[in-house]
Amino acid sequence: MESLTLVIEGILFAAGRLVAADEIRETIRAVAGVDSVPDDELAKAVEELNARYEEKGSAIRIHEWADGYRMATVPALASYLREFFHEGPRKLTRSLMETLSIVAYRQPVSKPEIDNVRGVDSNYALRRLMELGFVSMAGRSDAVGRPLVFTTTARFLEEFGIKSLEDLPQLREAEELFAEGELGSMHDIDRLEDEQGIEKEPSGHDEQSESKA
Repeated sequence: MESLTLVIEGILFAAGRLVAADEIRETIRAVAGVDSVPDDELAKAVEELNARYEEKGSAIRIHEWADGYRMATVPALASYLREFFHEGPRKLTRSLMETLSIVAYRQPVSKPEIDNVRGVDSNYALRRLMELGFVSMAGRSDAVGRPLVFTTTARFLEEFGIKSLEDLPQLREAEELFAEGELGSMHDIDRLEDEQGIEKEPSGHDEQSESKA
């Protein structure tokens, strides 16, 4: 078969999205009849590709996020790409970021638990986060009433550039980043909404007033 680096590079370039390691393995198995490609071989091939890109001064790198790989530009080019696509930096609203942070650090967590921490109804925030693909329902709690519980998704890891939940910043560090507006900075919310046909959030949305309606 063709070299593993060539196959990985070709798949990631053509996909234009996060590709799970199992998708790469299945593709190789179907075409070349190779039963399995170990994780360390995939990782080594990606490291080799990134070393080549860096040596050539390329704008491209392959990132490992959420048990998969994606080809993307280096962070230093972010401001140029935003200008090229005429996209100003967009942030998750404070209510969404608060709710997402609680889910990320306490998952699986129920809505009553989230409401208790925030002190307000989180129905709107949870719905928006699910629409954006950052949060999903993951069954029911054993607590009284068996409320639904929520967890973060692979898309959450991908969009925030986190390899796994173990790589989340320490809670104190996350609080500092949140206070500075860094952790909640998202430049692709418009893209996510367009991809999924989501009605865009109205500006100046008041979650508390909606929850009382």
